[in-house]
Amino acid sequence: MFRMIRRNFWFILVCSATVIVCILLLKEVFWPAWKNPINRTYTSKLGYANYLRKAKKPFPVKVDTVKFRTLIRHHMGEGLIGADSVMVPIIPLDHINSVLIQEGDRVSKGQILAELDETEIRYKVESANLAVSIAKAELERIKLGTNYLVAQERPEPDRIRLKAFEEQLKILSEQEKVFLNAVASGTLPPIELYDVQNKMALARKEVEEYRYKLKTSQSGQIQSLIVAESQLRDAELNAMSLQLRFSKYKIRSPSDGVVAQVLIHPGEFNQDSGKPAFVIASGMWFDCYVDQAAIAQIQPGDKAQLYLEALKGYLISGRVFKVVPIVSFASGGPEATRPITPKGSGSPEWPATFKVQIQIDEEYLDSLYHGLTGFARIEVSRKVLSVPNSAVSGVSAGHGIVHVINKDNQRSLKAIRVGMEDGGFREVLSGLSEGDTIITDGHQVLEDGDLFEISDSVD
Repeated sequence: MFRMIRRNFWFILVCSATVIVCILLLKEVFWPAWKNPINRTYTSKLGYANYLRKAKKPFPVKVDTVKFRTLIRHHMGEGLIGADSVMVPIIPLDHINSVLIQEGDRVSKGQILAELDETEIRYKVESANLAVSIAKAELERIKLGTNYLVAQERPEPDRIRLKAFEEQLKILSEQEKVFLNAVASGTLPPIELYDVQNKMALARKEVEEYRYKLKTSQSGQIQSLIVAESQLRDAELNAMSLQLRFSKYKIRSPSDGVVAQVLIHPGEFNQDSGKPAFVIASGMWFDCYVDQAAIAQIQPGDKAQLYLEALKGYLISGRVFKVVPIVSFASGGPEATRPITPKGSGSPEWPATFKVQIQIDEEYLDSLYHGLTGFARIEVSRKVLSVPNSAVSGVSAGHGIVHVINKDNQRSLKAIRVGMEDGGFREVLSGLSEGDTIITDGHQVLEDGDLFEISDSVD
């Protein structure tokens, strides 16, 4: 009897355990698997989706709103520290007295780099200054009327003579009136009247002549003054030109930088005006070559970090200050001297790149050198209209599909154009507006006419 009870006990215990295990499996494994959209039986006739449709029950979905978020993306590019190559010309044609700097020296703007022989130019400058003094003296002589070359251009003596002849003509006119009355009365012979009239004719001739002389001398004096003033100005300009040439006998640096090349030596004669005397590497930035896919994303002001081969472990910060919108094979391509990493196409691939110039923070400039190579990591941070990645399906060539819920709680499909991606979110370039409600999960199995309800969690 005791043995029978014992057997029944173990039988009941095993059956109970089996039932419990089956219930747990059903609840924890089979039931979730049956409701899981990625299960192969989910969309079958016996699947959970078919059950919901036949039972006219809604599919649970999760939603979110389209909003502005700050998305961050990083772009990498190789490059080197670059500079402007400033050609410093040597203008005067003369001997080189001294060269004051060497290749590799740091120079500042205005610093004297070399000096030429100034002997001849000093004589020319002094001669030009003397010519200015002579021109000033000649101008004063013209004003005073003492210059023998302009003896006919003295209006004041002509004015005096004209006034004297006008007075003489006036007196003769009065005398003529008296003589006319005397001749008429018979008290004076006519010969006396003829003599006065002859003198009047000569006086009128002198008046006309001196009126003409006064007019021409006044005009001539004005023109002579213009000529003298122009000659003075020409002499002054010549002196200024020579003084400017004289200043070029000391060759100065046009900018701060490092001397890259010295192309002249003491004792040489400069035979070609304008030929380069020095090459100065001016300025310092990082020329970074980035893949063409990022050309519409990187903008001036974006943060950047530099990693240089010569300074491993040393992080250098900066910002993008110029984007050159020209795609070329400047890094890699047929001009490359090292193999290009294949991207899986099975054939050689030449990376098309564009140049980004990065301004290095000032605190690092003293420890860097032109030509150092390395790579840059550019951080593109934008506040853009975005949606969760899970809301976008069928992404291809920058386009995707989202499920939008309108004010009437109706669902519709909408094509959108997408951009950068970060932290589970994707930028929306077009197709949606801020505040639109979209389905972020549960839309994968929805068909036309399916009911849905918004749920905090989707099985």
